[in-house]
Parts: sequence; C-alpha cells; structure tokens
Amino acid sequence: MTCTRTNILGRLRRFLRKDDGAILVEFAFALPILLIFFAVIVEGTRMMKNYHSAISGVRDATRYMSRHLPINLCDVAPANLNGYSGTLAAIVGQSVSGVTLFPSGITLSSVQATYSCPAGTYHVDPAVVRVTATLTIDFPFSSVFELLGGESFSGLTTTISDSTKVFGT
Repeated sequence: MTCTRTNILGRLRRFLRKDDGAILVEFAFALPILLIFFAVIVEGTRMMKNYHSAISGVRDATRYMSRHLPINLCDVAPANLNGYSGTLAAIVGQSVSGVTLFPSGITLSSVQATYSCPAGTYHVDPAVVRVTATLTIDFPFSSVFELLGGESFSGLTTTISDSTKVFGT
C-alpha cells in the first residue's frame, strides 16, 4: 500500500478532529483549583466550629464563677481567684476537646479569672467576674496550600473573654 499525500493529509485531519482525551486534560487543569476550594471550605468550617466551641467553654467557665463566688466579694479583702484556674481550664478544655469525628485542633494556653467592683445605683453592688482564655487554633490542611503554591501557616492565636455579674452561693 502506498501512502499518498492525500492519504496522509486525510489521516492527519482525522487525528486532529478527535477529542478523546480533552476531558482528561480539562480535569487536570481544574483539579488543583477544586482542591484549593475544598481545603479552604474544610479549614474555614473547622476554624469556626472550634472557635464557637471555645466561646461556649469560656461562657460555661464564667457561669461557673458567677455561681461559686460569694455575693459579697467586693466587701471582703481583695480576693485571689488563682485557685480557680485549674477548674476553669478543665471546663474550657472539656468544651474544646470534646469527642468528635475530627480532632479539634485547639491548644489551650491559659485561662484566667479576674473581677471588678463597679459602683452603681443597684440595690446590691455585685462584682463582675471576667474569664479570659488564650488559645491557638491549628490548621491541619495548611500543607495543602503550600503544596499548591500558597504560604503555609501554623495556627491562629486568639483570646476569648466573657463577663457576668456574681450571683453568689
């Protein structure tokens, strides 16, 4: 069989018209973008879930302090609240490290309680207790961003605080 010029051109035209692998090439271009979107959605969701868990823990710790401190806290000598730090850390820590499908990714640095004695026109001037927690939220998928050309980041350190009036025991 002899190959003529028209025969070769005909085969070349048929080859150029085929698009069998076009979908695979388009998928190869879209895959990194889809991975970035997936990682951003997962990290954002985990960060918000962890942050709200930490807020709930600090709120529970503040509620605990408002019920266990004496109502006349401002009338006595300056009170030392350092004895409550272990209990408060346990309350906040239990809230942020609850048993879930995914690990929480929160590292609790410190929990501190303070109080103030505002003067006002109340029948009884109650003390106001404030619980402050410092924590770090880790991002386990940050290496995906680095793999795809972005910058790697280790974690976000934040402080959460809540305050309430002391109702006493």
